[in-house]
Amino acid sequence: MEEENKITRIEEYLSGQLSTEENIDFEKEMTSDPELGRLFREHKYFLDGIAGMKANAFAEKMRRENPVSGNKTNRQNNNLNIYISVAAGILILLGISYLIMQPTGPPGIAKEFYTAPLAEVKRSTSSSEDSLFRAGMEAFGRKQWKNSITAFNQIPESHPSHDRVIFYMAHAFAGAGVYEKALALFSNPAFNQGQYLQQAQWYRILMKMYLNRPIEDYLYEIEHIASEPHLFYSNDAKEILKKMKK
Repeated sequence: MEEENKITRIEEYLSGQLSTEENIDFEKEMTSDPELGRLFREHKYFLDGIAGMKANAFAEKMRRENPVSGNKTNRQNNNLNIYISVAAGILILLGISYLIMQPTGPPGIAKEFYTAPLAEVKRSTSSSEDSLFRAGMEAFGRKQWKNSITAFNQIPESHPSHDRVIFYMAHAFAGAGVYEKALALFSNPAFNQGQYLQQAQWYRILMKMYLNRPIEDYLYEIEHIASEPHLFYSNDAKEILKKMKK
């Protein structure tokens, strides 16, 4: 029943039935609930597949509803067949391109389970909301990774939210595909304790998988997380182990 409720909320989110505040709350919940995030990804892939099927059905509908008969020139019939063939060809090429572009092995698994957090731009005037911090977060929210990194990189270690700065800068490097630097930041001693302890540990694993490091570099960590149900990413770790055994 709980899973059905989550799917209902996912459908409401994707169909635009939620208010702005409800959208924000739902997106925050996805970052803190791995199971909800997994269901969201699976449901979106399903809907994307349905969209492709609808395109095929539309092409077939055109064929049925636009018959050419009698003494009309074959040009119309040929044009219609060409349009349908082109549409079908594009769909096939898109599907093939998607499959080809999907990374395989550990990098592919990492891509499936990695999700960048939402930007945390608060409407506060506290000392932690200085101009560079806000600029970095706003650029992060727009996925302008280079601008975000540039802003965050100018913030000194004395900043009240320095652990958050490092955390988001690591994600900005991950978004830009610079996984080595992202891994180095997620390995910062600032994450040996505090609110980002589990997240940093999890993203270190994913960065190693993106980099296709030897499985021995992270297998023990995944197994440990999977064996501890109380840990934040336990279910995701179990899913990764299943995929790695296939």
